[in-house]
Amino acid sequence: MITKDELIYKIQTEASVLGLDSFCLKLVELVQEAPEAKAIYTYAHLMQSVGTEDIERLQAAINYLKSSPIKLFSQQYQYVDDDGVVYFLDKEDLQAALADGALPHPDHGRLDFDFSNKVFIVYEADQAVISS
Repeated sequence: MITKDELIYKIQTEASVLGLDSFCLKLVELVQEAPEAKAIYTYAHLMQSVGTEDIERLQAAINYLKSSPIKLFSQQYQYVDDDGVVYFLDKEDLQAALADGALPHPDHGRLDFDFSNKVFIVYEADQAVISS
């Protein structure tokens, strides 16, 4: 856990060298204002919140905020089946599906050969990482 002041100082001293401080500060603000303690964000939502279309710099800011000791974000994988139902996937399950060429459906086990068009990277943010 890190205090908000410590996190802001860390961002201003470390991320500013990389030109990522404004991105990081906007992402921290987004997480703190989220109604849920653990919110899930897509790239599109994060890009809109930061006000950029520069996905490379956004990804660098996310990587900074998900690194140790901060760990504000964690990367997750979502699979959206043909009925629009969302499932979280473990990295290992996704790697196995990539190797096998098909993903067993999380509920009924039927193989989905078109899974790669239905898996999305999302980021879970944890407000508890930042103490008052």
